[in-house]
Amino acid sequence: MLACGDDDFDADADPTAPVDAGAPDPAPGDAAPPDECPLLELGDTSIDIDSIARVGLQAPVTPMLEGLSRTRLTMELYDDDGSGALPLLETGSYLFTTPPDDNYGTCQHCVLLVGSDRSGAPKRAFYAKSGTFELSQLDPEDRTTIVGRVRDVTLREVGQRDDLTWFDVPGGACFRVADWAFDTRKVNGGACEGVEQCPNEVLQICDPHTATCSDPQCSLTGDPPYCLDGEVCLSQLVGFEESPRGPATGACYGTCEPGNPASCEDGETCRVLGPTQTLGICQRLGSGAPGSACVARDVTTGCVAGYVCEGTPGECAKTCTFLSPTGGCES
Repeated sequence: MLACGDDDFDADADPTAPVDAGAPDPAPGDAAPPDECPLLELGDTSIDIDSIARVGLQAPVTPMLEGLSRTRLTMELYDDDGSGALPLLETGSYLFTTPPDDNYGTCQHCVLLVGSDRSGAPKRAFYAKSGTFELSQLDPEDRTTIVGRVRDVTLREVGQRDDLTWFDVPGGACFRVADWAFDTRKVNGGACEGVEQCPNEVLQICDPHTATCSDPQCSLTGDPPYCLDGEVCLSQLVGFEESPRGPATGACYGTCEPGNPASCEDGETCRVLGPTQTLGICQRLGSGAPGSACVARDVTTGCVAGYVCEGTPGECAKTCTFLSPTGGCES
C-alpha cells in the first residue's frame, strides 16, 4: 500500500492519464460533479499486512481501473508518532474536507483508491475529497481490531510532485463510495472460502477442512502448535508460492500426490505446490468454468475439476503435471 509521501508512486506511467509532476492544483471548475462519478462496488475487506500505518485495510472494487491488473480501495489510519504532526488516533467522526484529512500527504484518516500493474507497482491513485469517516472502536492492545464506517465519499485522481507533495490531477477521473463498513473483531465459526472473508485474518484462518473461520492451527516457524501427520502448515496471508509475511501462523492442509486424484477426498482436487511438483495440497472444487473469471481462495480452487484460479485478475486455467510419469494437462 502507498504511504503518505510514498515516493514509489509512478503517477505518469499510465498513458491514458498522464500526470505532470510539476503541475499546479486545478481550478475548482475542473472537477466533475460527484453525481457524475461512477459508483464503486466493494468486495471483501481485509487487513493490509504491508501497510506502515497504525491500521491498514483494503478491499477490491468493481469496476477496476482500465488497463491495470489490480484496483483496491485502501484505508490507512495514522497515530501520533511523537513529532506532534498528528494528534493521537481516537474514536470519533471526521470529514475528508477538513485538515489534515483533506490531502493524502497530511491525512490521519486516509481513504485512497489505488490501481497497480502486474508487478504490483501503483500507477494511478484517487483520494477522498468529500464524505465522512467514523471510527467507533479502536483496540489499544491490538492494532488490527477496529470498527468504523466510511460514507458518501467522492474520490478524485491525485498525483505526486517531485517534492513528494500531492495534488489534484486537472481533469482527472473520479469515483464514488456510498458506504464502506468494517469490523475486524475476531468472531469464529462463520463460513468462508478464503481468510479475507473472516473478520480478522491476522488473528484467524479459514479452516481448509471445515471452510469456517477459526483460530490459527499451526506455526510457520516449526514451533507448536503442529499439524497432524499428512498435513502441511501454510500461510493464508500470501499466495501459496510466496514467502510468508505477517504473523508466523497458518492453516493445516492435507497433502496429496500430484497427478493422483485418489490422494484427495471426493469433491477435492490436488493442487500442486512448487516447481518440482512433488507436493500438493487438497482443495475443494469450485464452480468456475474453464477460462472464466474467478477469485483465488484459500480452501477452494474456485474452478471445476482440472482447473484452478490463477493469474491477476484470476482466470480458471487448466492444471498440468508435467513432471509426473504420466505428465500432461488434466482432461
